[in-house]
Amino acid sequence: MERTKAKKEFLIDYKIFTRDNSISLIKIFINTSMVILEKSKDNYRKELIEKGYEESVIRKSDVDRGYSKLEFTDSHHSKYTTRFEEITETIDILSNRKIIEITLFFSEQVFNSRFKINIKHSDSHSTPGYAIVEGEDSEWVYNTMKIVKDFLSTCRSQSTFVQENKVYIVPATVLILNFFLNNSIGLIAQKMHLFPKFAMMSLSKDWMFFTIILSLITISPAFLIYQRLLKIWPRIEIQTAKDDRQIQREKRNKVLLLTSIIIVPTIISFLLRML
Repeated sequence: MERTKAKKEFLIDYKIFTRDNSISLIKIFINTSMVILEKSKDNYRKELIEKGYEESVIRKSDVDRGYSKLEFTDSHHSKYTTRFEEITETIDILSNRKIIEITLFFSEQVFNSRFKINIKHSDSHSTPGYAIVEGEDSEWVYNTMKIVKDFLSTCRSQSTFVQENKVYIVPATVLILNFFLNNSIGLIAQKMHLFPKFAMMSLSKDWMFFTIILSLITISPAFLIYQRLLKIWPRIEIQTAKDDRQIQREKRNKVLLLTSIIIVPTIISFLLRML
């Protein structure tokens, strides 16, 4: 008769994982997995003894029905794999590599337990990370998920401003770019006498048509700028191989650069038009 399995799932979204957070998460994963693994070893040893095996001849490897794998993918898409006992190697990877994905997996056959955590540094199309715990020992399942949730609540939350305000950011960017193009076209036409005066007046009168044309031109750059903003504040951010102050400084520089690209030329073109 098949025994009942308990299962818990949890989505991981809008979180920042520093190097220390990642190491702590891995240690929690190992410690909680070892709880059920040790219990399964004791249980399986008793089963072997009941079947007639001498306790003195049962080796540790005979009762170990567990499997674990810690997998890390760096920014060059190289993969690194370690196991529970290789925590020093794991810390070294997180300290020296820019990791973009962490997958932690554990299973054991005595209680049919499975525990998996996956977090991936998001791009604009990424899905949330997740934690899955299942097994016949329902107490272990519930306790493990509670420990994971409690830990995740201590990790910094990522800003959701960019994701939640796409409907405002893109049109606002289009409007600013339109303003810049309109000033630039008018300035160039005025200084270089590219259009006859009556043509410029015609465009001025048919402003709706002119605005639509400008919007079609600027919609793609506006979306590109929005995609860049998503990369600055991804849904899940894994920060390894750098300290937090350096990462925050890089973020500020990127925001300043994007702002300068949009705002500064617009102001300059407006001021020149006013001369």
